[in-house]
Amino acid sequence: MDSRPCLAAALAVAALAPSAWAATFEGRRCPAPSGYRLTDCRVAEHGTPDLSRRAWRALRGAEESINEEVRNLAVNPQASGARSWPLIDSLGQPMGRLVSYGRGAFALQGTDGGVPHAARAVRLRGRGCAASPRQRRRFPLVQVIARRRPPGGTQAFIDGAALRASRSGRAALRAFRHQAGGGTGCGPRTRERRRVRPLADPRVGATAHARLSSGELNSVDEYDAKPAFGNVVYFSTNTTEVRNGGIARGMVRVGTPVAPADGFASCDPNSDGTLTWRYWSIHTADPRHPRLYGWIPARCPREAAASSTAACKRISSASRSACARYPGSPITASTPSRIAAAEGDWTAIPAPTAATHAALMGWSANRGATTSGRPAASAPRVEPEPPWQTTAAASRSTSACGTSARRAGSAARAAAR
Repeated sequence: MDSRPCLAAALAVAALAPSAWAATFEGRRCPAPSGYRLTDCRVAEHGTPDLSRRAWRALRGAEESINEEVRNLAVNPQASGARSWPLIDSLGQPMGRLVSYGRGAFALQGTDGGVPHAARAVRLRGRGCAASPRQRRRFPLVQVIARRRPPGGTQAFIDGAALRASRSGRAALRAFRHQAGGGTGCGPRTRERRRVRPLADPRVGATAHARLSSGELNSVDEYDAKPAFGNVVYFSTNTTEVRNGGIARGMVRVGTPVAPADGFASCDPNSDGTLTWRYWSIHTADPRHPRLYGWIPARCPREAAASSTAACKRISSASRSACARYPGSPITASTPSRIAAAEGDWTAIPAPTAATHAALMGWSANRGATTSGRPAASAPRVEPEPPWQTTAAASRSTSACGTSARRAGSAARAAAR
């Protein structure tokens, strides 16, 4: 019996939708994905490029994210002398506060009025995508990892003045100022393809997942809205071949006016037919800088799910049987019904579930460093690596921007062998 049925299905699905991967982009070869490893670069239906970190460096001379530890914050004159600083989103709206008690001890307070929770780590992730040029210049993105604070912490912008008092903070600021190419900032501009509508909660965590290149399961819960932190949703400048997932470079609230701009017709091969990506034009209400752009995940469209089913029928009966038994496969009876219930017009909203895990899992290199595991069956693993991210990466990644990590059980590892 084939020991890797879902891998075969993923490869077959990729073969059915070759248009998702261009042969080259600006002279750079964009190979088709292999197994659970995503491609180095690809082009969406209307021409928007989706570049790996290596492609960003080669074609633009830009580094998407950095990873610098912060151990203390400066006194904030506007907080009665406390080491307490506001956290804000890409439109300058509040997400909560970060409080420092020295020697690496922090507390994270959300906008929901909940009790502050201890944060185990704070890392500077570089330059992000914000409507205000001043915010882009002076406010670095930080990842705050707080295991007991749903959804495991958050990513947000913080005033660079908060980092000047400590050696670690000053080193982080130097890295921020000298980030190669000034970072990737926002995604490339493009025209809007459909009507403007309020941004919806992606709600992909309950019905979708991704896999590391090894085949291990990786949760995508971190892509869902964060009610504790202003109900923001992360968006990324890329989704492909980033170590530990896609790179979240900004966040805006549910309800923000957005318009579809681009997307992929196929499912990501590392998601077993459960996840795809849409490119959005985000309205800022600032006439000087009216739009931001970025990738946000969605459930697979029903046509792609149908392609996944067709692909599964092409493999041996033994493999097809095993694939159908895999609970996360697009061929299970439950998944198609959820897909059929999804709205068209790019509003992928899955059926809600109680299963959610740490939101920012890995926050690793631009994909969140969260790492893997099924919603209900895994304990936190290693602390996230570099910056927020989300899709599977070339080496070992797939989740978005989490703060906590999980490891899949033996079944997932067996499937990857």
